[in-house]
Amino acid sequence: FTYFIPQQWVAVTRRGLSGTPNLRIKRGITIPLHSQELWVVCRGILQLRTFDSEGNEAILGLAYPEMPFGLPFTQIDPYEVIALSDVVLMRITQIELERSSVLAQGILSHSIGVYSRQKTC
Repeated sequence: FTYFIPQQWVAVTRRGLSGTPNLRIKRGITIPLHSQELWVVCRGILQLRTFDSEGNEAILGLAYPEMPFGLPFTQIDPYEVIALSDVVLMRITQIELERSSVLAQGILSHSIGVYSRQKTC
């Protein structure tokens, strides 16, 4: 198994998938999440958050360009993502991910990189 070349991943996130338009979302809008979909940030910053039983917000982190996110990456419920700026997102369905080694390797490599950085802190 060879790891994905970062420049290729950047190119995919910038141009999007052929035939799949990137979604533009305005600041303050909540991103729709579905269990069979991933999102990749192409431009902008998102806030990942949840709420406790009393309704208090807990910020889980930020998503930034080239970063994948979505329900398949978490077991937290509720899980909400809100645009902190105007954003451009690329949606990837489970079927697209299964059919594209470029997407699968890019998401895996990004996830491994994030996990590795967390372990060193």
